[in-house]
Amino acid sequence: MKKNLLALLAISAVLAAADNENFTVELEKTTVTAEKFETNVRETTKNVTVIDQEEIKKSGVSSIIDLLKTIPSVMVSKGYTGNEVIDLRGQGEAVHSNVLVLVNGVSINTIDIAGPDLSIIDVSNIERIEIIPSGGVVYGDKAVGGVINIITKSEGNSVKLETGSFGYESLGANINDKIGDFSIHTNFSRTLKDGYRENSNSRKDNLGFGLDYDINENNKIKMNYSYNESDIKYAGALTEAQLEVDRTDSISGFGEFFTRKNNYSLTYEYDKDNIKIENTLNYNKK
Repeated sequence: MKKNLLALLAISAVLAAADNENFTVELEKTTVTAEKFETNVRETTKNVTVIDQEEIKKSGVSSIIDLLKTIPSVMVSKGYTGNEVIDLRGQGEAVHSNVLVLVNGVSINTIDIAGPDLSIIDVSNIERIEIIPSGGVVYGDKAVGGVINIITKSEGNSVKLETGSFGYESLGANINDKIGDFSIHTNFSRTLKDGYRENSNSRKDNLGFGLDYDINENNKIKMNYSYNESDIKYAGALTEAQLEVDRTDSISGFGEFFTRKNNYSLTYEYDKDNIKIENTLNYNKK
């Protein structure tokens, strides 16, 4: 009886406050780039999911893939080359050409079936991740399923060192500085794994450098370069007898994939009042 009375009193207090024209609740604004320019998430017509730094820290994950697995609208599966494949809105076999992955607005999609390698991005260097279902005409035909826009930090410095089981080691550093009209962004990371089985070790190295120049209040130039190198081995199959003796063994490796990527991009931005023009020249070599 007391609980019901307290509940009625609480509801009455809320309704009384609502009748007061001075009673307002100001929610924190979240800005996204669903329309290719910064927009309040409440003003866009798209069902955008935003993962900010606080949510990333609370999740405790060490990779973008593990983070995306926690989002109900995102499906993650293994691709042909062992890389995880991100699917939005059930694209199936067309996922490589229908889901666009951007880093600071620049596509990291590849022309082969391997798909974008999200492990090249250090989670500690992410400011937020925007998941936009059906990019439509704004992002082009490669965004039929949707867009995942990863925005890295532009301020602050950090150093990361992690160790774990099966020879897992990860170290990285992010440095951001501003000198006059120039902003400098650098990052480095290396991840090593021995793997649970023989012939399943891996190494991934990533290096990035960015330079932004504010020409004036309305014009900006951005130059970015990234280098990624990975060497991944996959353990081979075992017979039932071999499995009973040592399930961690691998008589022969299934295969080894060595990848080297260079990415260059040059972006010009014009932003004044309600007009924003952005031109990006991007070159990838894999």
